[in-house]
Amino acid sequence: MHWITVIGIILIAAGTVLTYIGQNISSKSDVDSLQKSISDKNARIEHLVKGNDELLEKIDKYQTTIAEKEQEIDQLEKQVEKLNLTAPKLLPDGRIEASPGIVYQSKFSDNANKARNLFNKGKLEEAYKLAQELKDNNPEFGLAFFLLGTIEIQKGDILKGKRNLEHSITLELTNSDKAWAFHNIAIANLRENNVQECITYLKKAIEVDPNMEESKKTLKHIEDEINRYRGD
Repeated sequence: MHWITVIGIILIAAGTVLTYIGQNISSKSDVDSLQKSISDKNARIEHLVKGNDELLEKIDKYQTTIAEKEQEIDQLEKQVEKLNLTAPKLLPDGRIEASPGIVYQSKFSDNANKARNLFNKGKLEEAYKLAQELKDNNPEFGLAFFLLGTIEIQKGDILKGKRNLEHSITLELTNSDKAWAFHNIAIANLRENNVQECITYLKKAIEVDPNMEESKKTLKHIEDEINRYRGD
């Protein structure tokens, strides 16, 4: 074989080897690059997953907070509803009940007490004026009609006095005032010589308030007089 031919064969073989080696080197480089790319993507995916977990945790906390706020709102609404149900109320004696257990004086209780004091001092006109103002300010205030009726009977206006006292009983009164309303109607009937009606109302007064000593004494006096009359 000619040496040139030999050299040619050697060069061709060497080229083939170099080409193969070059391809292996190129393939290895591509694999390394691919692995690095995959590693980078995995790192990004892990970062995204971690971020997603943190986001889900925040959402869960946010939802929990919303649930707590909704519960607080529900409790506040119930409290407001309760306050609406216990709106300030005018009591039979004229005081104001702001809420259960919380009671305070008002212009109604103050003026009612002034009217009572004026009546006890014999200042009937002044007492009557205050009672009339109470009635005008609140036509459902039973104590105003009780005061008006009591003063009218004292002034001699029996019919009007009885009418106002009867009306006061249909409204709210304390047991004490209701008992005295019955007692005063009894006295009005006695003045009109309606003895049986007087006895009926005196008994009603005692029924409402068993401590109505004035009614008891009046009733006993009338019954004693009736018995003495029958005995004669």
